[in-house]
Amino acid sequence: MSLLELKRAAARALDVLGATSTVYRSTALLSYWRNHRLVEANRALRAHPPGGVALPDPTLAFLVTGSFDLEFFHHNGAVGAASIREILASQQRSIESFPTMLDFGCGCGRVLRHWQSLEGPRVCGSDYNPRLVDWCRANLTRFDIGLNRLHPPMSAESESFDFIYTISTFTHWTEPLQLEWLTEFRRILKPGGLLLLTTHGATRLHEMRHEDRLRYDAGNCVVRWARYQGENFCVTYHPEAYVRRVFGSVLDLVAYFPGGAKDANQDAYLMSKPAGMH
Repeated sequence: MSLLELKRAAARALDVLGATSTVYRSTALLSYWRNHRLVEANRALRAHPPGGVALPDPTLAFLVTGSFDLEFFHHNGAVGAASIREILASQQRSIESFPTMLDFGCGCGRVLRHWQSLEGPRVCGSDYNPRLVDWCRANLTRFDIGLNRLHPPMSAESESFDFIYTISTFTHWTEPLQLEWLTEFRRILKPGGLLLLTTHGATRLHEMRHEDRLRYDAGNCVVRWARYQGENFCVTYHPEAYVRRVFGSVLDLVAYFPGGAKDANQDAYLMSKPAGMH
């Protein structure tokens, strides 16, 4: 059973038992501390982090990836950064070409840390977990890091950013919350600006229950364990038809990438705010 399948099974068990996510996290943490080999590997990696960019405590990495493995955390972020570059390149754009950019849902710098040597853009990050924001502010000081709430608005002024990317946030939101944030992204994007978002879709069909797959195939968004929205326990699936119909009513769809890029394992959508929109 894969790590993702284990997480889903744990979430199903919590839902049936009426337990809270704290129970699962406590159990997972105990299991981690018993894994002496991983504990030592993480300690060594934090002492000599790749590229000299600080790595978070494994307990913070777990909140972002569902794993205490810091090597996985670093690799997963590198894949995300490479995916962003590849998707932009498909539209003859480079990340260096944007004067301002935002990593929304930056966590403890999973992708953000890979822009440490980036030249050109003013890079910002935002997350709604204050522990993750505090870590980024203390360790990734090159970036401007903000704290947002689960629901918009953000403190950013209208038309603040040329490029926003948000990796695996829509995958954990209910439909009303998704539309709230799409509308907010439209507000803070400059006219002509781009939004890159990812969803569970083409590569995740095997995870769905039969009844969920029927809803998905009919073009509907599928949300499981909505009570945990904003956390990894809430799982949302988006068929392409839904994104085109619903998201496309808020921003223009530029390109769709089934399965993403660079083995990211999530569908990716590049959207734009029309130049004449305010």
